[in-house]
Order: sequence, then structure tokens, then C-alpha cells
Amino acid sequence: YQTNEYVGDLIKDKIVLIKTQDYNSDRFIAVDLSTGDQKTLIGFPHVYGDNIICLQGAETDVVQGIEVWKIKDNKLTKNRTFNFGDNIYPADIVWRNENEIIIKESRGKFWKTRADGK
Repeated sequence: YQTNEYVGDLIKDKIVLIKTQDYNSDRFIAVDLSTGDQKTLIGFPHVYGDNIICLQGAETDVVQGIEVWKIKDNKLTKNRTFNFGDNIYPADIVWRNENEIIIKESRGKFWKTRADGK
């Protein structure tokens, strides 16, 4: 069982977002309309200017994490992947400033990290 659904444009008339859903998970695929190139995102993309943060969906068989993507010249490039420990369940993420990401955990704790890995 699998369904595919058009979600919208990540970059107007350049890159579209498709949601793929099966029994256990959701995946989001960014498709470049001019080349057909596909990038799989671990979760729904939150767009902050030319930065994208994806929070992984709640799945029972994987460690939770986020991905940081950059839009440059109408292309997507993955900058960084963060994986959380077994006891951290992120509930929300916010791009705070140029490089700072704030992560809210499901139990109310907040974490801060840099998007550039420094």
C-alpha cells in the first residue's frame, strides 16, 4: 500500500513537493521539473527564506532527526543531518537567525544547535 499526493511548489514552477505515504511512514520528495532529479526529505519542509528544515515524522523504528537544506540557484542541497538520541522526541523546530535552530522536545525541553555544524 502506498499513496502519492502533490503538496505544492517548493520553488515556484521549478521544484514540486510530493508526499508519499505507506503503512508506517510519510516521506516527502522534491522533484526538479526541468531535470526530473528527486531528493527525498525526511519530513515536511519548513521554509525560512533560502533555508529549509525538515523534521522527521514520528516513526517507531527509526531514531528521530532533522535535515537542513539550502536553496541556491533553484537547486536543493542538503547541508546537515541531526539525529537525536533514543529519548529525545522533537515536536517543533524554528530557524531563529542566520545559523541557529531551536528544537522543542515533546516533553517541553528546548535545544539549540547551529545549522552550519560549527
